[in-house]
Amino acid sequence: MKVLYDVSIQNQTLSIVTASEVAEYVFCRHSWYLRRQNTPVTDEAQSRMNAGVTWQDQKDQQVPAALERQAQSKNASVVAWIAVIIFLSLIALWLLHSLLQH
Repeated sequence: MKVLYDVSIQNQTLSIVTASEVAEYVFCRHSWYLRRQNTPVTDEAQSRMNAGVTWQDQKDQQVPAALERQAQSKNASVVAWIAVIIFLSLIALWLLHSLLQH
């Protein structure tokens, strides 16, 4: 996978760095450097990278469920606060009614 592109403009060759290459550099400069040098990836390293990708994919699948649980928790919290406000309002009305009766 070559992530550096050469573009010729008016007899000048410009190297263009892609966003993917920048991301790879930020994540691991050493990996970025080795890829730029066309260093072959060993079977062990490829296996570890594949395991990391699989692990990340599994974690990515858990995110929507976690977001759903978080939204449900917020909704339950809002309902609980509404119930408390209604309860306190009813107590206030009862007290006001009791005071007006005397």
